[in-house]
Amino acid sequence: MARTFGFLRALNVGGHTVPMARLKELFEELELGSVETFLDSGNVTFDAGKAEPARLQRRIEAHLHQALGYEVHTFLRSELELASLVQGCPFSEAEVKAATALNVILLQAPLRPEAEARLRTLSVGVDRLQAAGREVWWLHAVKQVNGTIICANIHLLFWLSLVPFTTAWMGDNHFAALPVAVYGVVLFGAGTAYFLLTRSLVHHHGQASLLHSAVGTDLKTKVSTAIVLVAIPLAFLNRWVAFGLYWVVTLSWLVPDRRIERLVGDAEGEPSA
Repeated sequence: MARTFGFLRALNVGGHTVPMARLKELFEELELGSVETFLDSGNVTFDAGKAEPARLQRRIEAHLHQALGYEVHTFLRSELELASLVQGCPFSEAEVKAATALNVILLQAPLRPEAEARLRTLSVGVDRLQAAGREVWWLHAVKQVNGTIICANIHLLFWLSLVPFTTAWMGDNHFAALPVAVYGVVLFGAGTAYFLLTRSLVHHHGQASLLHSAVGTDLKTKVSTAIVLVAIPLAFLNRWVAFGLYWVVTLSWLVPDRRIERLVGDAEGEPSA
């Protein structure tokens, strides 16, 4: 008898821990035969007999919800469907070999035409997504991060970690010239680190990526960093002018930066704020 494979979402992640012995019992309670679990993955294989897949899926979800107290989305595939999936990759062997990751997203039903059209708009830069029946194939050309990006992120976090100390030092010394100047040095370091991080990300994801189109020349970061750099020596001439320039930069960054949101919205054909 052909086996059915059940892929269960939200099990053994996010605090939803279910022992595999208990999971097996829950499936046996549905009178499914030869139930077996796979390690601690939350995935199950069993004999479904002549049960209609869509109806069986709903029965499993309802039973797990009642027994566990939370929703568990279930994706059923037969042996034949899994074999077809393995053989049915829409990308060429050369493309797969050159990529750093190939993922398959299981669906309960094929995407509607409008959803599939929207999915195609996300196939830009390093990501390629393609729907095929009840699966979405996701080919990723490069890793999300590398050593350079991690170091750039740590560099930024270092400067940001100094902000509370320099702020307190300014307050304790009634905004004396030296603490105000040092505060500017920290802001300049943070701005420079942020710029280096964005450049590292853009370089990593390529000139054709949405990130590169959204960030562009990053004029806002450059202007902000330049203003802070000017304000540092001004702190020794007029600390309040320097502090005012810091506030101008701070207020400019309180305005939400919607460059990426706007570009993605345009790519999807949706209005953006």
